[in-house]
Amino acid sequence: MDLKSWKIPSRAVPRAVPWIEKLTAETLLRAYYLLPRTPHLEIQGMENIPSGESVIFVMEGASPSSFVPFLFGLYQHRSTRYPAFCAPRCFYDTAFFRFLLPHLNALPVPAFGEMVAEPFISHVGRLPTPTEISSLWSLLAGEPFTKSPGASLFMEKLGTHNARDFLSWYRSLWEHEMLVFQELVHHSMVECNLNVLTFASLSCIFGDTPMDRVLPVVTALLQSRPLLPVTCTNIEPTEFNDGAAMVFHIGDPVLLPDDIPFSGTAEGVTSVDFAAVLANIDRLNALALSLFP
Repeated sequence: MDLKSWKIPSRAVPRAVPWIEKLTAETLLRAYYLLPRTPHLEIQGMENIPSGESVIFVMEGASPSSFVPFLFGLYQHRSTRYPAFCAPRCFYDTAFFRFLLPHLNALPVPAFGEMVAEPFISHVGRLPTPTEISSLWSLLAGEPFTKSPGASLFMEKLGTHNARDFLSWYRSLWEHEMLVFQELVHHSMVECNLNVLTFASLSCIFGDTPMDRVLPVVTALLQSRPLLPVTCTNIEPTEFNDGAAMVFHIGDPVLLPDDIPFSGTAEGVTSVDFAAVLANIDRLNALALSLFP
């Protein structure tokens, strides 16, 4: 990978009527799903989507082979809202997708490893390894720091000589990126009347941390919106059915805790408290993991 191309993706403002998304659905995807060997798409649980407000969907993983059919299935139900979706940095690895994704109502996700990667490249001259990202996360989680040459060099050049310094540095970075992300989500749901698709596992090249896994729950709390889990079942063709199918099930809204000391309002998210998220990370992570047992 060209290190010069590694940066936080550009953030296009979501559109209420995403014409490129509509064009892609009406041409490429509709033609693809008319082919004889492509699976039939079925969405169950549409009645669980409230009619009076936008919602946040959450799927287990950010695999395009699963979430693109789900988005197309939603598109075919004209009675529901257009969707925006979260996009990990790894989706932007080619120039074509770096151009296309901002026009598909993709919302760049502030994942831990991907946010740390850009300053890591500036100071160390290469991408961090998953092991180094894990070492740096241990500083935030209050775990013993697993020393590695790259992580130690990064902290030294960053001027963070202990866990407290690193936590202070990352808190500032995370709160800025998360606030921008939440503003995009708010704009998507309030100004554009879109639903938003999030993921319990971002499938980043650096691996997921608890801070990444709790993003859908934290977003639902901050935006004061229902969180609906979506599961996918692949049905293989047999002599007893007409062919392969992908069956998506939209579950009931998740019961979210009402005593976490941070929340948003209908007017938007004006601040994000990193300390509150970190203090409740185990509880929020357990809830996130329980969505897809």
